[in-house]
Amino acid sequence: MRLVSPDEARSLLANPLMCEDYSEWEPWNLQPTSKVLTAGLLREDGSSARLIVELIYTRTHKTRETKYRFTVFRREAWGNDPAYQLHITQSANAKKHQHAQPHEHVGTERVIGDASWCEWGYDEVLDLFCQRTNISFRPLPPHPEFFALKSS
Repeated sequence: MRLVSPDEARSLLANPLMCEDYSEWEPWNLQPTSKVLTAGLLREDGSSARLIVELIYTRTHKTRETKYRFTVFRREAWGNDPAYQLHITQSANAKKHQHAQPHEHVGTERVIGDASWCEWGYDEVLDLFCQRTNISFRPLPPHPEFFALKSS
């Protein structure tokens, strides 16, 4: 993994990006409380942007905690380098340490988020992520806990 500078991260996300062919939410890292959705991103002309979006959602009923970690990675031959990340932890117990507060990573820069983000639901968090990254999902990914019966 190589570090992405804040300027390079902003440059990668400056133009509109599209995400049309994403996977379904799947269990993440063998954790039954976590789900992940990943996909490649396209430029407006349909060519590959060489970026990957990864949405991780964790909800733990025991601790009554919900975590959103939505990331855009720059894809390289050596692996994926994080270009942007939105990290929000919502908990019934107020977290006092700084890293538990809502924040963004723009390349290597850490930006403190607004405390109101901890009150948001999935739709608002996804909307903020899309605004910050210039990504249009077509269609929007459903809530990770949404269960739809498949028709035969």
